[in-house]
Amino acid sequence: MLASCDRSTPRVDPSHAQGGLRLVPTTTAAAELLRLVAGPEDVLALPEQVDAWSAADWKSGGWEKLPRFPRYVAEPLLVLRPGMVVNHSWQAAETTKILKDQGIRVLTLDSGTSYPELRGAIEALGTALVRESRARAALDALDARVARLAEQRARLEHVRALVYTNDGSGGWASGSNTTSATLLALAGLANAAESSSGHAEMSFERLLALDPDLIVTGTGARGEKSSPTVEMIERTSALQTLRARREKRYAVLPSELLSSDSQYLVDAAEQLQQQAQLVLAEKR
Repeated sequence: MLASCDRSTPRVDPSHAQGGLRLVPTTTAAAELLRLVAGPEDVLALPEQVDAWSAADWKSGGWEKLPRFPRYVAEPLLVLRPGMVVNHSWQAAETTKILKDQGIRVLTLDSGTSYPELRGAIEALGTALVRESRARAALDALDARVARLAEQRARLEHVRALVYTNDGSGGWASGSNTTSATLLALAGLANAAESSSGHAEMSFERLLALDPDLIVTGTGARGEKSSPTVEMIERTSALQTLRARREKRYAVLPSELLSSDSQYLVDAAEQLQQQAQLVLAEKR
């Protein structure tokens, strides 16, 4: 699980339970997850990345009034005097230690490399913030959507998909133990790079050897429709035999969904499953 719901899980001060909780999420995913169980009145500040990389709307509903901070460093966070900081395990351990040494409660999440881990993060947040009922409601809604995705998996389970990005400066693919692997699993697609772990550079030779049925990639930036990766593949002569190129089998997701590490992975899976079904149906 991303964060265990046991005695070691930090909790906000009970005196804040009926008012603002003075929370500070330090990643885009942490902020998105917090929205399931907390409102802007509970949050002191947001990482500035939410405005460029989040699938959520942070420009209304009171969220737009919260100050932003650029990096995960201790000094500006200590000035805020938060009741709890919600961070991710890949962030600077030194900053986390300083916060804890200063008596700040820190709830640390790992990346959601499976749906059970994603559920665990939401459960842990509900427990830590004394908002279990909100967490349960959010999980019930997500579980229902995941169940609907599962009903369609049989139609795609033999399709080998590759989450691949390349803007012309080098290609990267996502193997097992990644949020991209969770995305493919939720959509019902096989991961063509399952034998490798994590995100790794991928040469044209390796891409041609894998020869996936479907290439999954993202748009250039928030709000854009085109994909630099698709454009690169289409203009590269060395990739003209690639099956996905020959048969135009691409699934292009909004960049903020493709990079999601929160509940928006389910949104990404829904869009991916729909696109995959359409693309494959057209080529039959």
